[in-house]
Amino acid sequence: QTAEGLRAAKQPDWLQLVGLIHDVGKMIFLRGCDEDGTSVAQQWSVVGDTFVVGCPLPGCTIFPAFNQLHPDAYDSPFGIYEPGCGLDQVYCAYGHDEYLYQVLSQNEGVKLPREAMYVIRYHSLYPWHEGGAYEELESPYDRSMKGWVKIFNQYDLYTKRNTPYTEGE
Repeated sequence: QTAEGLRAAKQPDWLQLVGLIHDVGKMIFLRGCDEDGTSVAQQWSVVGDTFVVGCPLPGCTIFPAFNQLHPDAYDSPFGIYEPGCGLDQVYCAYGHDEYLYQVLSQNEGVKLPREAMYVIRYHSLYPWHEGGAYEELESPYDRSMKGWVKIFNQYDLYTKRNTPYTEGE
């Protein structure tokens, strides 16, 4: 439905393809294990919003009341990172986005544009693209790409319909 919403809105072909494949990384559970949260029984590392590790958790994360229990406690708002280092230089909580990004980026046959790979990797980093967190870590490239992530998420979140499709539609 994400891809169909993007197609109907005449978004670029590459973004439509991202809409079709962006959640394929959730198949990590097929090889997952309980210890790292990638199994069917323990899927805390497969789905959900991601966040940057190695710096304080922002108040805009899901269930911020539990932030104090997180082991990343730093005096600096940058944590272990340098200001302006760019999202490609930070570590995000592992999930289906990073898994799919790594599978695609390590396959020389994949010819997706840089923008597509970026949207796949960061579409669940809601504290950044929706909450305004981590702006001090952004590079100019991250700022230029945030718009694509926000466009994509409009269709990922708000195009779901309980409509049966038939051939030819």
